[in-house]
Amino acid sequence: MKIVQGAKEKREDAQPLFDTLCSRAGFGDLKPNDRSGDKPLQRQAVWCVMREQGVTFQEIAKQSHRTHGTVIVGVKRFKDYLSMNYREAVQMHQNITKVVQDEKE
Repeated sequence: MKIVQGAKEKREDAQPLFDTLCSRAGFGDLKPNDRSGDKPLQRQAVWCVMREQGVTFQEIAKQSHRTHGTVIVGVKRFKDYLSMNYREAVQMHQNITKVVQDEKE
């Protein structure tokens, strides 16, 4: 399981990467089956960035309480938004990517 604590430490009692990215990006808890507002897009943005970091679909699904099929479709859909330069999606992606870069430093 890919988990984050501090800069690069990995420990079993640390917070999962999904939770860390959600909280640091200001999205809150995206695990509940809530499809209101921007939550689905935020969830897909986090999944896309996690996938770019090399996390498997199965691990992303486990951390976000979804099936791996849901994650695959969500990542594909979010990449489609990025390819169309959908403003909200691009801003979310940049925000989460910055959070990841800050984690690495």
